Amino acid sequence: IDKKLIYRKRKKGNDVKKYTRTVNPDLKGQQTQKGYFKEAINEWTKAGYSSFDIQAWNVYARSKKVTASGFNMFTRLKINADIESKTWERLTNCNIYNVKGKGFKVDINVDGDYLGKLYIGTSKYSMLKEVPGVFSVDKYTFDITGLSLLTRYYFYIENTAIGKEGRTGIYSQKTTEYMPVPIDIGLPAIDRSYYLKEGWTRFNKSNPANATGRIKRIEIYAYNNLLNVKVATFYQVSEYNYSTRDWTTIGNVPAGSKQIFEVDIEVKEGDFLGMYWSNGYMEADTSGYAGIKQIAGDHIPCENEAVSTLINRGMSEYGIGEG
Repeated sequence: IDKKLIYRKRKKGNDVKKYTRTVNPDLKGQQTQKGYFKEAINEWTKAGYSSFDIQAWNVYARSKKVTASGFNMFTRLKINADIESKTWERLTNCNIYNVKGKGFKVDINVDGDYLGKLYIGTSKYSMLKEVPGVFSVDKYTFDITGLSLLTRYYFYIENTAIGKEGRTGIYSQKTTEYMPVPIDIGLPAIDRSYYLKEGWTRFNKSNPANATGRIKRIEIYAYNNLLNVKVATFYQVSEYNYSTRDWTTIGNVPAGSKQIFEVDIEVKEGDFLGMYWSNGYMEADTSGYAGIKQIAGDHIPCENEAVSTLINRGMSEYGIGEG
């Protein structure tokens, strides 16, 4: 009988109350909330978040100055997304690489393009600089530039598409000292077995730029004197179309030896080096190379122009710079 009675001490005297077990009504709202919480736990434990990702969530929790773990913050945001009828699109396996003095790159896995953006700053309490992501196949890539040397940066990534949700914790990375990367592009400016006539815009497909930066020197070997020379970096827009990224005018180039010109031209990794000249012949070879792309007339600068190919050929134009 003692298990069915509750003995209570009160100010006006003791009494005895019959024990009544409380019945959980398990209302629809409670069931829904339990479902949200169960989904959040499954997402946290089974969706493939790396230890690096989880560490970032813990940093995020500490930045909020509340007694909570990364798990608590994650489940809170996931449940809020469910309540607001937004789809949680997970961001997993953050990878920081190509760390340099002025920036670094970040990849993170995602199932689709949900307009991912990276927010970065020098404090985990203030990350205001916005970097848009480039989606490809199953990940975003962020190319972060313009940073200060030897400085620790904090960042997080977030999906911004309408009706979508999903973010990361807070990661951090320290930049290094500036170490310039030597860039070379094009083919050596040497005497060759053949020549190319004037009046065309051409660029070598051989030896695209190995890094992003600035071309500081152009070397040209002319078969005979070239007039009205322009040089440019080109990038591919589609299968047959190309655009110039940057260009400059050199003027006339004497024949018979390697001629060197100081320039300042933007280049990105994978770009090609080309030129136009109105008169004269250019040193070239007819075999052994990846070919020359060309279009009749002066197309420096140009945008989304279709070009043809001189197969196996290469010409004596070379660029040197740093990234």
